[in-house]
Amino acid sequence: AAFVIMYLLFIVILGIPMMSSEILIGRRSLKNPADAFSTIAIQSLRSPRWFLAGMLQILTGLLILTYHSVISGWLLHYTFLSAKGDFKNMTSQSASQTYHLLQSNTVNMAFWDTLFIIAIVTTISLGIRRGVEKVMIAALLTLIILILTLNIYAFETSSFYNGLSYLFQPDFSKLTPHSILIALGQAFFSLGIGTGIMLTYGTYVTKDTPIIKSCAIISFSDCIITLLIGMTIFPLVFANNLSPDLGYGLIFQTLPLAFGHMFSGRFFGTLFFIMLEFTAFISAIALLMPSVLYLREAFGWSRTRAAAFAGLVVWIISLFLVGSLTLGNNIKILDRSFFEFIDFLVSAILLPIGGLLVAVLTGWIMFRKDTSDELAVNPREMAFRSWRFAIRFLAPIAITFILLHLTGVV
Repeated sequence: AAFVIMYLLFIVILGIPMMSSEILIGRRSLKNPADAFSTIAIQSLRSPRWFLAGMLQILTGLLILTYHSVISGWLLHYTFLSAKGDFKNMTSQSASQTYHLLQSNTVNMAFWDTLFIIAIVTTISLGIRRGVEKVMIAALLTLIILILTLNIYAFETSSFYNGLSYLFQPDFSKLTPHSILIALGQAFFSLGIGTGIMLTYGTYVTKDTPIIKSCAIISFSDCIITLLIGMTIFPLVFANNLSPDLGYGLIFQTLPLAFGHMFSGRFFGTLFFIMLEFTAFISAIALLMPSVLYLREAFGWSRTRAAAFAGLVVWIISLFLVGSLTLGNNIKILDRSFFEFIDFLVSAILLPIGGLLVAVLTGWIMFRKDTSDELAVNPREMAFRSWRFAIRFLAPIAITFILLHLTGVV
């Protein structure tokens, strides 16, 4: 609960200003991330080499998607297992065996990974109106229905209030500098800052849309969905006397064990993994969009060709990641497997640097009048002054701490 409070605080102080900065860049330039950065820089009488910052964001989004798709493939596999009833009467030993069996089966992981990427590419190829918009709306509505259904089920468990207490009753004595920095990093990561997602969506935002207000709505909607999912997971964890801090093990080993021993566990377990798959699918579309937009504008490709090429790049790298978990698990980069190294590279280096460059561009490079005009806020108003202070000072300092901490410097 103390972590959640810190996370929400960072969303308000830094997440919303940073998100609004990315949308501001996208709407003002109406370009893909690479051209957007260079366009803003040229308008501000600076070097066009700022396009490298946009290329960094495109690369970051693609690299995230390479391991995101692998994990999403695991979710598809577990959805299939749950629907078959394989979790029934599962023991802790068989739960662990099922998880490790998946991670040792290269062909199985590659199959589900490929299926997931094909679904993303197909959706984007259909276009914004016919594909992305309709699928995203349907996925979000289905996600909300699934979450609320599982919340009702969790409410019926004996540990629902234990789960609420874990989420909402803070014990600040347990907060450490490490956990505070992790909460800060999570606030950036959960909003897609530094990946080109919000910048790309900014190109579709109309001029009469208030950016800061929209970012506040998006941020708090994201927080509400996240907390509702937590209200589903933790009552189930406590009801089955499980540990709430097992990471991947919680999703792929502990919860299948819980669903295998609860009433209607097959049905609700399948709903649970479908819910997670929908969240993964929505995120994946957002992560691929910046590269698709760049390929279309840079080379004049059709949406289908751009989506297929970007998807192919993600697929090839993801297969190397799959192989690193099985065939090449002895190959290490900085004492990490290839899978772990890509995760480290993105979360500890590329994301913070991408966010820092956004803050520098909008806070220090862009003309004050340009940012106030785009935000539709009077530069003398407290709202604009607060936004500008956060972008110029708070965000760079916070991101620098994240970068130094995650790379092990401090």
